[in-house]
Amino acid sequence: KIDTLNVKYISKYADKLGIMGNYNSSLLLLNKSLRWVSNKARIYSCKSTVWQYYTGELIKNNKDPKAATDTALFYLEKACVTDTNDVELFVMACAINIQFGMFDKALKDIKNAIRIQPNNKDHILFRGMCKVGLQDMEGAYEDLKNITINRKNDGSMYFYRGISELYLDKYKE
Repeated sequence: KIDTLNVKYISKYADKLGIMGNYNSSLLLLNKSLRWVSNKARIYSCKSTVWQYYTGELIKNNKDPKAATDTALFYLEKACVTDTNDVELFVMACAINIQFGMFDKALKDIKNAIRIQPNNKDHILFRGMCKVGLQDMEGAYEDLKNITINRKNDGSMYFYRGISELYLDKYKE
């Protein structure tokens, strides 16, 4: 068995290989590691990251990234299912799903993060962003109206709160 510390180093090395464009070497290392590790979620997460790098290269070269994007999302979802208590995985999945406009999946992911860390204001912000994307402006407003009071210098909260307020005709000033 490979312990947690070694999983960390394997993931870092595989990530560096992916950054350098050595996608096959990176994925081969990660696939071999899956046989020996107990924390498979970290390996799946790293595989997702490598596929995201490959997606970026495809886009840069004007090639269709759909299969690579789908594969990246598949491995990220697999990581979340494998370790249902890793808040970082759920937040990353939420952010990526928001980026691709998949707000229903993003909302599911951020709800899991909130289940793990219920008082985290950043998670509430993400939930509000998802609700804006799903056109649930009342839900978005409810999420965002309270956090902006606590974090007055965070422009993103004001932006999404403003969108929901405009939609609900609650904007004043």
